[in-house]
Amino acid sequence: MANPGLLTVGAACAVAQFTMTAAMTSAPLHLHRIGVSANAIGVIVSVHMVGMYAFAPVIAALNKRLSNGPRALMSLSMAVLAAALLSALLNASLAMVVIRLFFVGLGWSAIQLTTSLVFAAASETGSQRAVRTQGALDMVISLAGGLGIGFAGILQSAAEYHLT
Repeated sequence: MANPGLLTVGAACAVAQFTMTAAMTSAPLHLHRIGVSANAIGVIVSVHMVGMYAFAPVIAALNKRLSNGPRALMSLSMAVLAAALLSALLNASLAMVVIRLFFVGLGWSAIQLTTSLVFAAASETGSQRAVRTQGALDMVISLAGGLGIGFAGILQSAAEYHLT
């Protein structure tokens, strides 16, 4: 029987991956549509990347201090915050778009790190079960990312955005 805690953390990770890929597929197109220069879009994407990676040591330190329940709650809360901020992405000022994309990156980072730590702690290193569990998680995360990209394409099409 599957571990419910692992399923919950894995699902949160998939939601974060879906959110991040949808946001980062749509955001540059949205920014281009509202007249932001290519150089500025590059800077904005870089701010998102800072959210994804710059605070990883802080998030890892927090994870080491917390047990699995609060750890998952912290990460899920960050992902929910990121999703809430993302939901208001359209029709927002440029500064708010940048802030929201930063938090999407930060929420994604928190979920990824937490999931890795929870899965590593719950599995017997090198066992066949650990390999299968990690492989299943990787597959779910990849599928969620692909679905996020597909959703972003549908959203852009519905907004009648064309590159011509």
